[in-house]
Amino acid sequence: MKLYTPSVLLWRSALAAVLTALWLLSSAYAQAPGKPKSIWQIQKVPLKGLLAVGVSADSANDVWVVGNGSLHFDGKTWTQIPIAQETGNPDLVLNSVAALSPSNVWAVGFFENSKGFDTEVVQHFDGKAWRNVKDLNLVGKQVDNATVLSEALVSIAALSPTDLWAAGYLLEQSGTQQFLVPFIERFNGKKWSLSGAPFATGSDLLIGVNGIAPISDIDVWMTAIDDINGQDGQGEIFHFDGHTWSLFATADARASTFRAVAAISNGDVWAVGDQNDLQNTLIEHFDGNQWTVIPSPTPANTQVVELWGVTAISSKDVWASGFQEGFDGKNSPLVLHWDGNKWSLVPAPSEGTRSTTTFGIASVAPGDVWVAGSFLSHHMPFEHPFVLFTNQAK
Repeated sequence: MKLYTPSVLLWRSALAAVLTALWLLSSAYAQAPGKPKSIWQIQKVPLKGLLAVGVSADSANDVWVVGNGSLHFDGKTWTQIPIAQETGNPDLVLNSVAALSPSNVWAVGFFENSKGFDTEVVQHFDGKAWRNVKDLNLVGKQVDNATVLSEALVSIAALSPTDLWAAGYLLEQSGTQQFLVPFIERFNGKKWSLSGAPFATGSDLLIGVNGIAPISDIDVWMTAIDDINGQDGQGEIFHFDGHTWSLFATADARASTFRAVAAISNGDVWAVGDQNDLQNTLIEHFDGNQWTVIPSPTPANTQVVELWGVTAISSKDVWASGFQEGFDGKNSPLVLHWDGNKWSLVPAPSEGTRSTTTFGIASVAPGDVWVAGSFLSHHMPFEHPFVLFTNQAK
């Protein structure tokens, strides 16, 4: 039995749905629709079959996009750089990336092992090449009287070169029961070690971690989803106080998912996702005391909306990204912006008439914002990277 976090499940299912829609509806898009006005520039990136998932920017001259490969932008040119591969596992995917400098970049992900279970991957770029880094591999080991079958990482964030946080999930088995629990590890500049412990086992299952955002060593936020006895629950948010991870009360948002979190300060934190079974966007804000749902727009004429990423330049400049699926089955980018007073839709272009899905978003001051995802082609390989850029300061 193989299970995935909502992050892994949703981007894989989204890709499959788009592939199907692409072939069924290709004749319907013989003529390109008019392009809406947009502040975004479609980046000219190498189109070599890269499924783009995560993006990070250390500066305007150091931007990284990762997935089943990597792209680097030096301020002038995008270059495709191979990631390190595990022997016999060509399907390795990097889900998230954290760029600290051109010679210090970290990424996390997973690959499927010979038994059909996921194994976590941590990779580091030293300015010349990606290499695999030994971290806390718990597969096959006993944790809280249960055997770890799978371990995957879906999010990474850095406070400094000697303080990195990575999060994902463990698939464990106790007797005949299998369950997923959150997994968090931390890098101190020398080695990776476990941060906290799995939260729960039994009937109340916490399925993985979708995002992590450290403010300091004693102030870290992460987003997850709660599945109660196999029934849809609601997105959950956890907080680390330097000693213990604990569930933090959020606003009541049924049938919801939080996929990303961004922290500006201990009194200014954002979490994004969707609610009402993917029908509406969901954005919540923490003001230092409580989480509150902040009204956010949902595009018209859509049957599915999903927010996958959030990034903050300042308290008055926050961005969220994802995708929307129309009733024609075609996906297109979805970008929202917070100006300090309200969230607004920001028109974003697709790649021609192709179905385009965006997942990650990153920013640096003053106003540089990158959005990364993939579009699907009529030719093999189907997926290609899709990257948008804007600079509000120019």
